[in-house]
Amino acid sequence: MTHSFLGVEKSLGGARWLAPTGDDHHVTRMMQTQGLPEIVARLLVNRNVRPEEADMFLNPALKHLPDPLVLKDMEGAAALLADAIITKKAVGIFGDFDVDGATSSAILHRFFRQFGLIAPITIPDRLQEGYGPNIGAFARMKQDGIQIAVITDCGVTSHDIMKAARDMGLELIILDHHEPEKEKPLPEAHFIIDPKRADDKSGLDDLCAAGLSWMACYATGKELLRRGFVSDKKELGLSALLDLVALGTTCDMVPLRGINRILMDAGMRALQLRSTPGIQALCQVGKIPEGKPITTFHLGFAFGPRINAGSRMLDSSLGARLLSTDNPREALEIAQVLDELNERRKLLSKELQQHALENLKSNSNYDPRVIIATLPEADGDVKGLVATDLCQRFDRPALALMPKTGEKGEMLLTGSARSVKGFDIASMMFAARDQGLLLKGGGHAMAGGCTLEERRLPEFMEWLPSYLDSVAAPQEFTKELDIDGLMTAQGATVSAAKLLTRVGPYGQGNKPPRFAMAEVQIYEAKPVGDGSHISCRVSDKEGGASIKAIAFRATEKPLGAALLTSAKDQTSLHLAGELDINEWQGRESAQLKIEDGALA
Repeated sequence: MTHSFLGVEKSLGGARWLAPTGDDHHVTRMMQTQGLPEIVARLLVNRNVRPEEADMFLNPALKHLPDPLVLKDMEGAAALLADAIITKKAVGIFGDFDVDGATSSAILHRFFRQFGLIAPITIPDRLQEGYGPNIGAFARMKQDGIQIAVITDCGVTSHDIMKAARDMGLELIILDHHEPEKEKPLPEAHFIIDPKRADDKSGLDDLCAAGLSWMACYATGKELLRRGFVSDKKELGLSALLDLVALGTTCDMVPLRGINRILMDAGMRALQLRSTPGIQALCQVGKIPEGKPITTFHLGFAFGPRINAGSRMLDSSLGARLLSTDNPREALEIAQVLDELNERRKLLSKELQQHALENLKSNSNYDPRVIIATLPEADGDVKGLVATDLCQRFDRPALALMPKTGEKGEMLLTGSARSVKGFDIASMMFAARDQGLLLKGGGHAMAGGCTLEERRLPEFMEWLPSYLDSVAAPQEFTKELDIDGLMTAQGATVSAAKLLTRVGPYGQGNKPPRFAMAEVQIYEAKPVGDGSHISCRVSDKEGGASIKAIAFRATEKPLGAALLTSAKDQTSLHLAGELDINEWQGRESAQLKIEDGALA
């Protein structure tokens, strides 16, 4: 068991601080063999990067990409799509309504359009049709003359729907990255590219749909080159699509290792060009001026929520339309609508989060190991955001349920679930579905969704404790905070912060470095902004140089109270957070973004 860092077993935020697993010997070896600064070598060792992998990790390049044909069924799918481009067969795209679905759909659409093949995009209505393919959509595709349907970011568990679509005479290509159902055959599609299928040996399980769709374009492009339809790989326009790959990869929170790191590095460079009108428009409504670099923070917290707001609040197709259009005026108009919808989404989320908390107070009839909250009907689908809030607030798996009227007038509940480390929420969904308690259910370890008849909710609640016992779900899920190492206030400089960027881009699977500062002194602590944040200055116990620090949304939490008290009483704290660079009036200074603290 990993020992606690600085002896912190339960911090002010209720977390156990975990010491890094890499030892000093491995750090020294990494420094000597690769010629790296100590801080960079330590981060690589903490991320289990071996010395022989260091150069590729720090300098990812497209030339290191694997052959896309290593993916099962990719060769056949690429041949079919190349045929379609050459003979102008009618292709249609069906995508999911989230950011990954919008980006993967737009990538395919833009790739085909380069060759004069206009492939219309169908995105299901989130509120009326729900997640995944549906018969009505494929019937409309067939009626519109579509011959080949490419399904992206969904489909691998849609057995009945795929059979119906194939019976209509559609040729089907599934590009999905979700878990197929265990002990069941794959759907009846012509080609199924999913690195998680049991017979796929590519090892590319971490790809999201955007990355997988780009790989399909890459494979199709290689086939077009082989056949002589194009003479130069530059004609394929693959590099220009990588900005959308970076957006989908960041927002779908897949691990930034291996192939994703290569695609992200190239994608972040493509993003800086702002060559896609949809990206230009998102920068404009997100107030990211020309010349300011687009970062993964912008992708995750400025672009992603706006794209998702379309499906949550009004029109699921808005995100895909924004990212696929080449008309700057149309892109800006759509982005402005999404910006307005995102503001409405924020208000609705806050309202329903409060409702969920009140609901939990009045309902004690549930197993406390999994939080279940029922929400009222609302003009928007934000139950996933409510589940996320509950999961983070209570450090428990959480399921948020919202009522919906079924096609036959029956009352249904649709749910979104989020989980914590150590509990596979998708397995719970599959098990409940197999028991006949859910009409639909699935997802992955950390997030899932379901649909059930409202009348079956009490049965589901009665079944849940026995399931949790069977998988040995703990009574309490221990919150853990990974620490990369110890840092002093004197060592927290701008140059140190810039060194950390060498190990980026950061995200899932390559989290931003988090350092602890031991027994620091707090000065000038005060609420700032809307009063919910705490700003202060931090110095080492021995004194010396101090740096600026900020704890976001901490005022009403134990962390905020401890910062204010320590500044007043001059007592010491251990702090944990990310080293950042603060820019103000053209000047750069180091800043600690405080995530947690502990009494020293």
